[in-house]
Amino acid sequence: MLSTGLIFCVVSLIPYRKGEKWAWYTASGTGGLTLLRQLILVYIGVARVIAPSYLLPLAIIMVILWIVGLALPAKEILSKPS
Repeated sequence: MLSTGLIFCVVSLIPYRKGEKWAWYTASGTGGLTLLRQLILVYIGVARVIAPSYLLPLAIIMVILWIVGLALPAKEILSKPS
């Protein structure tokens, strides 16, 4: 999670704000894989009573915020000519 956060900090500070396509693809791929793995691990942990039950709603909220964060600028970023 720390390495993914560091990648997002670097990518979102400059290229994502400028609307570069590769930054959008990086955010979608890296974020999607990381959040999917986190959601699976939290779900398994909650099902086995290893993790507290409040972590599952937080993980779902993070996935929703990730989707919204990609969806809002998607049309603007992806419609730019290369």
